[in-house]
Amino acid sequence: MSTSTVLLAVLAGCPTTSTDTDDPQTDTITDTDTDTGTDGPTDAPTGTTGDTGVDCDEGTDFDADGVVDQCDNCPFAVNADQADADADGFGDVCSCDDEIVTCQGGTASGFPCDDIDLAAHVDLGEIGTYLANDIWGWVDPVSGREIAILGTEASTIFFDLYNPACPDVVGTLPGSGQPSLWRDLETYGSFAYVVSEGDGHGAQVFDLRELPLAGPQSAVLEAHHTYDDFTAHTVSIDTETGLFVANDTDDCERGLHVATLDATTGEPTFAGCYPMTGAAHDAQCTVYRGPDTDYTGTPICIVAMGFEGSIRILDMSDPSKISEIEALFYGPMSKAMGGEGAVVSHQGWLTADHRTFIFGDEYDEFQLGNRTTTFLFDFSDLDAPTLIGEHVASTTSIDHQQHVHDGHVYQSNYTAGLRILDAAQAHEGTLSEVAHFDVYPDDDSRQFLGTWSNYPWYPSGIVAVSSIDGGLFVLAPQL
Repeated sequence: MSTSTVLLAVLAGCPTTSTDTDDPQTDTITDTDTDTGTDGPTDAPTGTTGDTGVDCDEGTDFDADGVVDQCDNCPFAVNADQADADADGFGDVCSCDDEIVTCQGGTASGFPCDDIDLAAHVDLGEIGTYLANDIWGWVDPVSGREIAILGTEASTIFFDLYNPACPDVVGTLPGSGQPSLWRDLETYGSFAYVVSEGDGHGAQVFDLRELPLAGPQSAVLEAHHTYDDFTAHTVSIDTETGLFVANDTDDCERGLHVATLDATTGEPTFAGCYPMTGAAHDAQCTVYRGPDTDYTGTPICIVAMGFEGSIRILDMSDPSKISEIEALFYGPMSKAMGGEGAVVSHQGWLTADHRTFIFGDEYDEFQLGNRTTTFLFDFSDLDAPTLIGEHVASTTSIDHQQHVHDGHVYQSNYTAGLRILDAAQAHEGTLSEVAHFDVYPDDDSRQFLGTWSNYPWYPSGIVAVSSIDGGLFVLAPQL
């Protein structure tokens, strides 16, 4: 089902069924699938209806305006009169003058594209900041409300995406430490966790169920918990086990600060430090259910080790006694295959079957002059993973964050923008690009500008993309 089809279903008040089994939000506690994340809500929020056979007399009324959600044209904003002046299916209070811009002739509103439409663009000036960094998302498991969570130099901003053409800022959470270029965030259940390299920041915990309704005024929010005062480069959360891992922390010798999360309160409890020989740049933490039966059901973290040029696979079964399964130095492997080797081990994501790890080295383009290169590793044997292929793109941009969702790799590659790759043959070391949207249209140079990250797991099919110098983009792939 294409994104346009899903959005039309939303407007018609019809539930949309997601085939995704890798949403990292709802793995929490109960997930037993064999993928990298979780099974998201199967029903998207519904738009206004009244002639589709939907029962408008009974049901949940999220905004308490007297109109049940399945018949409310703005279910997350109070509008008892259901006014819809332009008859676009969205009530006036959650509508705007903007519309989704179709990618035609290779562009959408001046941005180069291929099979990805532009739903919305919120510039940095509109949200009162001068740079953006990480982005994550959340879907309310009760109402289906879709939220984008954007990091900036001094705060975290929450957007209601019910109308994807009109993202609505519903709240801003000021940082708890000094401003910083680096802010990173993930979710566990209904809680958002924010870390930063700003001095004294620690981890902020915010209960997403307390987000205000959409409306003309946004709220200044307060964290429900502020945990410790460390600095961290990134945060990784295993949403099945509730394991919190802050990477490259100043209190754990640039290694991992590990905590367990309370599923009810969201509060972290310190479990231990895992110092590392290099700086732990980023990680994916999950329960392994791949081909290696020796580790079936084992909580692991796959840690990118920055300038050490390695990937370390850790057994997290006992957070207080973490053990290393394997240290993978992929530079020699790359050179043996005719590649350029390793510079800065950055970040990667497992395919849904946990057979292949798809990975990026942030500095190989920058220092070695490579075209944008993605490494593919066979994780069928965690004691002896192997490099099975390198995908070399036509672009020269530096790669950054990437995630795997529904058989596709969603890459945020700085000045080349969002690139979507088909991962059907990833186990054979092969990827193929199927769509792109360039949020930095000026050029494809090897600069640290353009997109930082993306969140592709919304049931509606939209993708939220952060741009360092461009703000928030809401995109609608046509896959």
